Amino acid sequence: MGRGYFSKKAILVGFLIILSIGIYYSFLAKDSHEFEKKTYGIFPEYEEERLALEGFIDKYFIEDGFFRTNLLDSKQGEIASGKDILSESVGLLMLYYFERDEPEKFNTQVKILKGHFINKNGLVKWRIRREINRETVNATIDDLRIVKALIMAAEEWGRDDYQVLAEGLSIQLLRYCVIEDSLKAYDSPDGPEAPFVYYDFKAMELMKQFDNDWSRLAAKNKENILKHQVKGLPFFKDKWFSEEKGFPTVENLLIMMHLAEIGIKDAQSLIWLKIQLKQQGLYSSYSIAGKSLDNVESPAIYAIAARIARFNNDEELYYLAIKKLKNMQNLENNQYYGGFIDLKRLSTFSFDQLLSLLAY
Repeated sequence: MGRGYFSKKAILVGFLIILSIGIYYSFLAKDSHEFEKKTYGIFPEYEEERLALEGFIDKYFIEDGFFRTNLLDSKQGEIASGKDILSESVGLLMLYYFERDEPEKFNTQVKILKGHFINKNGLVKWRIRREINRETVNATIDDLRIVKALIMAAEEWGRDDYQVLAEGLSIQLLRYCVIEDSLKAYDSPDGPEAPFVYYDFKAMELMKQFDNDWSRLAAKNKENILKHQVKGLPFFKDKWFSEEKGFPTVENLLIMMHLAEIGIKDAQSLIWLKIQLKQQGLYSSYSIAGKSLDNVESPAIYAIAARIARFNNDEELYYLAIKKLKNMQNLENNQYYGGFIDLKRLSTFSFDQLLSLLAY
């Protein structure tokens, strides 16, 4: 083994190092939403169910791009209903159209956002009606979701206008909806501290390009939320938790989803979810010991569980959650085919429809 042998070996090792670096930057060191798109196809396809739901939504919920809250109309009150259009719905639709690569439909929601939802302070009204134009408070969780969708779409489709809009919202959120190290639930002088579910860490991670305060806020609150988790369960004790009413499942699974979206994998909670889904299902509230306090199911719960599965690349959890979700979908041959609806009362809500779209 002479000098030539070692020279050839050194060249080979160098080549392998360069190749490894190239592979890393080509496949692993991409933004997380790009990685999600590449892994999207590993899960079973539920195209028929998704298209059926889209048809139901197009028929009953969407008019000129505006997404109503439910089918039964009423006068506008404290609780959103009927023709109310929520910033929550705008943000969820934007995420859906981004993930399905539908830039024209995404842009329709951006036009609605800019034309109808922006308050004088530059934040997003939590709800509107087309015939009513009044100032309202925002809902910080919805603003964060909208900013997240705008930044990802700006990068994916080369839309500088989306980036500008996202930066403006980011600035105003820091100004009106942050106190020291915490988010406020909404932009009011007496607005309370936001619950854990409002912390959309993916949005905050993306917004650090505008201001490093978002990075600091994300790090501090991520640590705080994880510190308040019930060991082995997807439940988090914040000020909004009530011992008597238990942990609300939708809100707590959304917290887990926000953490999973930035790569925080909770193996014990994933196992717990799969056990519940195999044994009976997921219900609307649980005790601190992980026992169900009712037998109320909702499409939103199963849809969020499916999203958690996607972010964790857990095909088993995805299948279990989607199977439950599909069983709640109206797939009978009637005028409401495809929707998540109580046919006796015609009760159906935008949140369930939109989260289910994202789940499929």
